[in-house]
Amino acid sequence: MGKSIFDFVKEGDIHGVRELIKQDPTLLSSVDERGFPALILSGYLGHEALTEVLLEQGADPDQRDSAGNTCLMGVCFKGSTAIASMLIRRGADVNTTNLRGGTALTYAATFGHANLVKLLLEHGANPNHKDDQGLTALSYARAKGHPEAAEILENAASTNRS
Repeated sequence: MGKSIFDFVKEGDIHGVRELIKQDPTLLSSVDERGFPALILSGYLGHEALTEVLLEQGADPDQRDSAGNTCLMGVCFKGSTAIASMLIRRGADVNTTNLRGGTALTYAATFGHANLVKLLLEHGANPNHKDDQGLTALSYARAKGHPEAAEILENAASTNRS
């Protein structure tokens, strides 16, 4: 049996991914055994060029995994500003929530990626959004000890009261 699109994504093999999509474009919407679409897996693994190819081939920038996470949430968890910028340019919704009410901003703040916090806020992320536990991105930044992210969020929250 040949390699799956997910095998090629894990390897960062752009040619292999292109060939499989050419044969079967529905692979862009398929998920692996853990519920991850190729786009989310590619972004999470930091494959910038491959993520761009998947988007060019028609992958939905807001496609979700089994927990409701998007590629943008995954790259905000991992810290890739380049891939996050690419996803936003391609129309990713910065305010999409997962099954627990978390957003890309929640992940960027939780892991102290101040550059991503700024990027998301510049593109309309809601700093006052509360997840299912009633916590905001600022709550997470403070709890995890990320003062730079917390300061950016404090300023944004005070100017964006809703």
